[in-house]
Amino acid sequence: MAESQLNQLIVASNRGPLAFERGPSGTLVPGRGGGGLVASLGPALAGTGATWAAGAISRGDRQAAGGGPIEAEGFRVQLLDLPAPQYRQFYNVVSNATLWFLYHGLFDHARRPRFDKHWRGAWEGYRAINSRFAEAVATLAAPGATVLIHDFHLSLVPGELASRRPDLRTVHFHHTPFPAPDGLTDAEAAGFWIPHLTGWVGLVDRGRLVAGEWLAVLGASGGSGIAAVQLGHALGARVIAIVGDDERAAFCRELGADATLNHRDGPIAAALREVTDGHGVVHPGHGWTDVVVSPGHPVLSVDGLLTGWHEPESSHLQMLEAFAGPGPLAAAYARAFELGYLWHEFGDSHLILRDSPSWDRDGTVRGPR
Repeated sequence: MAESQLNQLIVASNRGPLAFERGPSGTLVPGRGGGGLVASLGPALAGTGATWAAGAISRGDRQAAGGGPIEAEGFRVQLLDLPAPQYRQFYNVVSNATLWFLYHGLFDHARRPRFDKHWRGAWEGYRAINSRFAEAVATLAAPGATVLIHDFHLSLVPGELASRRPDLRTVHFHHTPFPAPDGLTDAEAAGFWIPHLTGWVGLVDRGRLVAGEWLAVLGASGGSGIAAVQLGHALGARVIAIVGDDERAAFCRELGADATLNHRDGPIAAALREVTDGHGVVHPGHGWTDVVVSPGHPVLSVDGLLTGWHEPESSHLQMLEAFAGPGPLAAAYARAFELGYLWHEFGDSHLILRDSPSWDRDGTVRGPR
């Protein structure tokens, strides 16, 4: 982007590149704002003349917001003094407690999110804050300017801005990436949340699932499970949803599952193993099995697992170890810690493939075959 174009660039985000506080003399002193967006985008925009519209987060920010655009630390910033009750609804209830969990597939979808009277009131606050941002950007932007709108906090701004200022070129970008796998365009992939992209790779790219085949989905009411049920149904597969109670079973049937099984009635994975032939195709069977999937009794007819991350001491790890072996499993968890995953993020999707070209079962790295 040329320097003349950067002068006409507008960035809109919840948090901005500057944060203000009172100094020893009582005057407002600017400092660098927090957050990953500021750390990554700030150095590229500092000194370019671009304008950054952001919420006034602290008391100092709110005191600095009334004087129009502020130029400091190489930035030109317009802070928005947002009503505190609406901002709490916008940030705490809708953005962080609803949209963040939806984008990361962490809800128990049979029960959450709960769109009750409290949530609908918060949604009105979310809409009001988004409208304030759209109004501010429409006022700040020069004719034909480019506007970068950041993350799910401001999901409604692009639509409202298009009606207010159709001359603007608007880009809405998220901290949650949407890489396009083979067979999907970038535009199609943008409609897939993380669990659905993981499911697409597992079921289509690697599993080659086709219409008419059976698909058994463990944990079918969780984020990755819901994605697998929906994708399997859309692809014409006959989907068996494995859940833990009748409420989740009914929910999965609404998503398109052809049949449901309650894992509390017995060890489902072992039962599926005993009624599959050498090709992994399910055929009718009956009776009871005392076999439990463990490192001593691994699964034989499954090529890949979609699962969440779990605490290393949890019993769920025995099933994963039985499938992938201790080496690759330990390496995957070590890599997760290396990348900065926190415990509350261990519900994110995790795809384990049996015959990966990159690992031996003891964890030894090897090249592609």
